[in-house]
Amino acid sequence: MHYILSQVESGLKTCQSSGWLKIESAEYKTVRDGRIHVQFNHDS
Repeated sequence: MHYILSQVESGLKTCQSSGWLKIESAEYKTVRDGRIHVQFNHDS
């Protein structure tokens, strides 16, 4: 299960860095209960 979450988290970061996700600043945090928390930082 943790492996799958790691792949999803990695995929989200890949999409972000590739410009597929229009997110300027975000932090992806995988928590123990199996959910991925995405923290959006809006500086503008």
